Amino acid sequence: MARWWSRKYRLPSNHELFQDRTLFDHLVEYYVDKFEERPIESYRNKDGEIQFTDTGDELIDLWEQQIAEGHDPNLYEAFSEESLEQIRKRTAAKQLDPYQGLSMKETFDKIEEHAKRQGLTVGGRYRPAAGTTPEDLKNRIRAELEKFEDE
Repeated sequence: MARWWSRKYRLPSNHELFQDRTLFDHLVEYYVDKFEERPIESYRNKDGEIQFTDTGDELIDLWEQQIAEGHDPNLYEAFSEESLEQIRKRTAAKQLDPYQGLSMKETFDKIEEHAKRQGLTVGGRYRPAAGTTPEDLKNRIRAELEKFEDE
């Protein structure tokens, strides 16, 4: 970067004009110069923005023109109808959230079931017996805390 700047301004890179600018400022200036070196590929439009033309890819040139006119390009144009159909099928067939609509307990049980099938375990998990009341759980937690405090 320093060599490029020194050649451009014919000043040493330890000059205060170079030292006072950030790397970001230098990079922006460098790339603007590089883009403007090849006017066949890019130019400044009436708004002062750099626009690419004649890139060798008709679709890219079309998108650049649409962007320059203030429109959002249709990026799906890059795909064949067959590719788009495959994307639609895969998206429709795949449920994105396998836990959608499940309660927290159902979600945890489902995850635990998958883990067991894969040979994984959920260590130290306490699962209360059927019929256990919230009061029973509170008493069990109190007893565990007392044990901990005694140690």
